[in-house]
Amino acid sequence: MKRKLIVSIIVIFMSLGCAKRQAVRAVYTPELQQIATAEVGENMFSKIYAYFQYKYTVVLLDSNDSKKYKTRGQGNRFDELEGTKCALYNGSLSLLDYNCDGKFTHLRNGDKLEKPVGYKLHPAPPTRITKDSFKRTVTYQGKVGNKIKISFQEFSAFNGSFMIRDAYTQNIEYELDANGQAMIGFKGLRIKVLNATNLNIEYQVTRDFTS
Repeated sequence: MKRKLIVSIIVIFMSLGCAKRQAVRAVYTPELQQIATAEVGENMFSKIYAYFQYKYTVVLLDSNDSKKYKTRGQGNRFDELEGTKCALYNGSLSLLDYNCDGKFTHLRNGDKLEKPVGYKLHPAPPTRITKDSFKRTVTYQGKVGNKIKISFQEFSAFNGSFMIRDAYTQNIEYELDANGQAMIGFKGLRIKVLNATNLNIEYQVTRDFTS
């Protein structure tokens, strides 16, 4: 009987350990397949692999709404709540978007708001950077003639934060076709360049890094 009990306890702890490890995941900015724009010197794409308690934070578009619902300083966590996948978790002032269309329409208690509250999402920062965490960024460095310059950087975990790995910074030039477009790649990453100028680049990340 004791042996069975010990085995059961071990299985429980193993299950809990697996559940905890599953919280370590990758977050992409922007999301894959999303068409985005970046100016020279801005990140085109970033991948962070760390422990995240939730995926997004919420920013209300109207400053008066932010004051009314006291979102500042209370987390602004975007999560599932009261039957919807799109909710601003903010204690008793939590807001619900049943249609997930970018507008909160109800309070947590079911009361309808006087007017819809528009919002946008930002990727949430990692809650905890684990020892095997990493970060990769892709930065637009501008256009010269018919070529664009892209910088790829890698960061590793160090003392609870990310430290750049100098040996893993690479600046690469890519040639555009006659239409000013291209499909560029780096370590499995694929980025479809839709338009590029000396000021900004319009693009779509179609595939994640594979190595």
